[in-house]
Amino acid sequence: MIGEPVCVAPTGDVCGEGAVWHAAHNAVYWTDINRFLIHRLNLANSSVRTWLFDEPVTSLALTDREDVLVVVLGSRVILWEPAKDAHGSSGEAGGQDGILIRLDPDAQVTTWRKGVGIANTLAWSPDRRRFYFGDTLANVIWVYDYDSSTGAISDERPFLQGFARGFPDGSTVDSESFLWTLFVTTASAEAPRGNRLAGSLFSLQTEVRGQPENCFRFYGCAR
Repeated sequence: MIGEPVCVAPTGDVCGEGAVWHAAHNAVYWTDINRFLIHRLNLANSSVRTWLFDEPVTSLALTDREDVLVVVLGSRVILWEPAKDAHGSSGEAGGQDGILIRLDPDAQVTTWRKGVGIANTLAWSPDRRRFYFGDTLANVIWVYDYDSSTGAISDERPFLQGFARGFPDGSTVDSESFLWTLFVTTASAEAPRGNRLAGSLFSLQTEVRGQPENCFRFYGCAR
């Protein structure tokens, strides 16, 4: 059973993206790409804090240190400590579109797929044997075999394609291996005039247990 969507943060984002649940902070982090922002919703008191950056912020990921996050900017990837940052970080303009890359802890970058319209959805099955990645414009999510010992993916095949009621964007996998989106970002760009909740963060309650977020192994913890 799935509950009705509830607006939990009316932030008016132009293009909300990258929602990540941080259990240690009891908070949800997400971005507004067009306004160069990172938001954090603290569930304990329903407060929202926002950091302003000097270039687009496209996505976030946890690391194996609770106080450090990986932030993907328009021109580079940085390690970010929200507790020590009053305003946000800067970077140089640039970047590449339409590819799937892997960034290793030693800063080695490997390209795994090219020719992607809008790259979205990075998720793993609970047993770490399957990896999911999507192209919003192509209306497809692919599934790959995943080798947890090397981080390699193989045997690309469609998992969901041609969905009639929308286009795939971010997602997460629950403890039973089903693909979901539970905290939902939205966009105010091209929203109907007078839609006060466009660009808000919404939540959906389900009866299915989730699984912990994946962490970028930068500080030496095991996969």
